[in-house]
Amino acid sequence: MVTLHDRTIVPIVWASHPSQTIGTIALQSFPNDWDNRSTMRNHLNIRRAFTLVELVVVIAIIAVLIGLLLPATQAARESARRVQCQNQVKQIVLGLQTYHDAVRFLPPAYPGAFDPTVDGKRWGWATFILPFIEQQALYEKLEPSRDSLFQVAYDPVKRLLLQNSVSTYLCASDPSDLLADNNRDYSGPPGSSPAGSGPASARLATHINHIGYRPATSNYVCNFGSFWRPNYGLWSATELRGNGVMGCSTRVRIADIFDGSSVTFAIGERTYRNHASTWTGVEAWDSCTSQGVSMVAGTAYYKLNAPASSYPYTCDGVGASGFSSSHPGGANFGMCDGSVRFVSASIESLNSDELGKSGKLGLYQRLAAANDHLLITDF
Repeated sequence: MVTLHDRTIVPIVWASHPSQTIGTIALQSFPNDWDNRSTMRNHLNIRRAFTLVELVVVIAIIAVLIGLLLPATQAARESARRVQCQNQVKQIVLGLQTYHDAVRFLPPAYPGAFDPTVDGKRWGWATFILPFIEQQALYEKLEPSRDSLFQVAYDPVKRLLLQNSVSTYLCASDPSDLLADNNRDYSGPPGSSPAGSGPASARLATHINHIGYRPATSNYVCNFGSFWRPNYGLWSATELRGNGVMGCSTRVRIADIFDGSSVTFAIGERTYRNHASTWTGVEAWDSCTSQGVSMVAGTAYYKLNAPASSYPYTCDGVGASGFSSSHPGGANFGMCDGSVRFVSASIESLNSDELGKSGKLGLYQRLAAANDHLLITDF
């Protein structure tokens, strides 16, 4: 064997005659280091890195995939929240029906006293059905059959119960604060606070004054009807009752709903951006302000999802008085027969002040008015 520079010459011999050669083979070796195996491993371990263009392409592909998957994921989550909301609406309307079976009529939006010297308790409809939606313990602690909302609100211990969040009354799609919007607090105009001696109800002002206390939020309001009078002022007893199924001190029986229980709203949604609601009750039972009727009741006088206007001391809160939802395309409503319907935001809407334009109420308003004697066949 002869080595020439970097080539090794290996002689080839016959197996039977080792002394005779028939030729040679030249083998290529690694320069200067054929036997150094670590050098071979170093050559084999070399890795080729990504180029900048390849990296940008990979990132772009990932971004496109995220862009495709994110909307689908959000849509799936919203669909789940909408179903959850529908289940809660179902539970509430079943609670209303059970209450109706127990006392033979639907609860009022709130009990008010048309004699201003008498305390009308002011508890909301959602308080009355607490025992029928698995909230018996909270109802018993509040004792609404004995104490008025005034008495509980001024009690430093029991008032904390008014801030209890009831999950059934909160829509998962609405980013609500657990406490009511400032427009729905118990503050009222300046006046007298409880003082002196004697029964608490005799010492309370017409409104709950000087508290600034925020009760728990609710995303559901009862159906006051299609009626509303936007101008500020005290309403008459008839106006306070509305033309829906729950108004001030009403006692509506399902059998008395002439238009049909399956095509008459019982409750609907309202978002926090429209000041939402509270399950506890109203501050001003005889007023149409943000702390009056609309604190627990909703009207179809305004279009579904109408935005709220400035609403400190006026009746014209627009969407703050109506129904609204965070679900895309519409809102969930509970019907008086116990069913749940998703009503499109584009539903025909025409209030009583616009009758001259078409001679009829919109479908949305007819679903809210309990006894307008207008048949509904297209819902």
